[in-house]
Amino acid sequence: MKSVAVKVSASGRMNLPSEVRKALGLKGPGYVVITMDDGTLTVRTMAQALEQVRALARPYAPKDRLASEELIAQRREEAARDAVAAPPARRGRRRSAG
Repeated sequence: MKSVAVKVSASGRMNLPSEVRKALGLKGPGYVVITMDDGTLTVRTMAQALEQVRALARPYAPKDRLASEELIAQRREEAARDAVAAPPARRGRRRSAG
C-alpha cells in the first residue's frame, strides 16, 4: 500500500492528489466514501461502496426471482386488502353545526 501526504485546511478540506484520483478511476468532480475504522481512513468510490453492499446482500437474494418484484407484489396485496377493509369515502362537504 502506498501512502500519500495530504494537507488538511483549517476548515477540514483536503485535496486528493491526481495519482490517487487516477488510481480510484475518478474523472472530474464527484463523491467518494470515506470510512474510518480504528483510526484508519479508507477512501472508496461510490461504485466501490455500492459493490460492497451488493456483495454483502448477494447471499440473501432470492435465486429464482427479483426481490423488487416480490416487494411490489406484497405491496399490491396489502393495498387490495386495505381497499376492501376501508369504509367508503364520503362525498361532499360537511356542514358546520350552528
